[in-house]
Amino acid sequence: LAEEDWSELLHQPAEVWDDKSTVFAAVSSCGWALQYASEPLRNDKAIALAAVRQNGLALQFASSDLRGDSDLTLAAVAQCGRAFTFCSTKLQRDRGFVLQAAKANGHVLKYVDEELQDSEVMSEAVDQCGSILSSIIGTTFEQS
Repeated sequence: LAEEDWSELLHQPAEVWDDKSTVFAAVSSCGWALQYASEPLRNDKAIALAAVRQNGLALQFASSDLRGDSDLTLAAVAQCGRAFTFCSTKLQRDRGFVLQAAKANGHVLKYVDEELQDSEVMSEAVDQCGSILSSIIGTTFEQS
């Protein structure tokens, strides 16, 4: 049932969200399903990883402990740069993590504190998604 249409699980008894294999199948097909998982399963790294690989923004539904896990959060950021906003404050302020996040997804720069946007972080972001940034810069230069 979870593999075919995870939303059908919403019509099942609440206990279905305690079943690890069912929840894993649901979040693998739609990361947003993590919001319905039981608290213990939202703290399960394998479940949360499956969810954020499908949709990085599912990180917001992971436990606060997991939002501080650099492996999990980098997987989320790689899938969607905006997931950086759901990382723990500690990670958001950690320059090493910010550098890794920029390598994983250059779009993360939109969400990184300006104090941490040094030349190395900027360079990694440009290397990661340079074609998009180049087109923006190219357009800017053509208009000046």
